[in-house]
Amino acid sequence: MEWGAPVEVTVEVTRGGRVKRRPDGRLQYVSPWGSPFNYGCVPSAPVAQDGDAQDALLLGPARPVGSRVPGTLVGLVHVTDEDVVDDKWVVAPAGYAPSDADRTAVAGFFVRYVRWKTVLNTLLGRGGAHVYGIDWSPRP
Repeated sequence: MEWGAPVEVTVEVTRGGRVKRRPDGRLQYVSPWGSPFNYGCVPSAPVAQDGDAQDALLLGPARPVGSRVPGTLVGLVHVTDEDVVDDKWVVAPAGYAPSDADRTAVAGFFVRYVRWKTVLNTLLGRGGAHVYGIDWSPRP
């Protein structure tokens, strides 16, 4: 996928939300803190290496769960979880320019997230979680 490529994100967790559910409605994940972005997936993308739809962070205002929001690829968070590549696409909705605050919020969230997931995975006897970096598209 190239910077600026058009994608459509299906929102699974609204900005500020803490609960992610599976497609059948069962609980999948509860975060200890609210998400600073909308979290979802890009169903039209190839299946990610973890076997799920490609994860995506949707910047901008809160969107209702189930919303389908067109946008462009502006970043990539390189993550492993349970020692499996689980990269996250960062998407800006049409007309939205990522700010320094957005970049800081994404980085800060994933620093906390991998610490928490590493502790959780260790307690459950699973592999670790790591963030290897965040790439952002060049600013116009």
